[in-house]
Amino acid sequence: MSSGSLNTFNGRNQPITIIGPDGSTEIVLPLSSFNYFHTSLSILYGTQLGACLIMLAVVLGMTPHKRLRRLSTVISILSLLLNSVRTLLFSLYFTSSWSDFYVIFTGDRSTVKQVDRNMSITATCLSIPMTVLIEAALIVQASLMIQLWQTF
Repeated sequence: MSSGSLNTFNGRNQPITIIGPDGSTEIVLPLSSFNYFHTSLSILYGTQLGACLIMLAVVLGMTPHKRLRRLSTVISILSLLLNSVRTLLFSLYFTSSWSDFYVIFTGDRSTVKQVDRNMSITATCLSIPMTVLIEAALIVQASLMIQLWQTF
């Protein structure tokens, strides 16, 4: 190698070749794609989990005891608890066999452990009751607004 090629080489941009599950398909990826994938999703789930836990602490700490029995407050607390569990399970994805580079970029899921599959399925399925709770909160808020309008 000449000294000129050493000056232009950027190790962060080098391609990595992975052989697919069929043994012949070559998948060429830039090294930067590995860092971006894990960093962006880790920040997303960590931020969402932190926000849910802080909001749960605020609601429990700032709501008078009489109001904790209101339907809207109960729905909000349940939503925050459920979303905290859901985002925790999603964040555990990064320590599971799903986050192996080979699994991510080749799509070969044969090495994914059953425990990790169950955790991922549970986290995904928790989105359904989470959506139901959010819709219920909106319905309760709308009905309260309609009751206020009837007094005018």
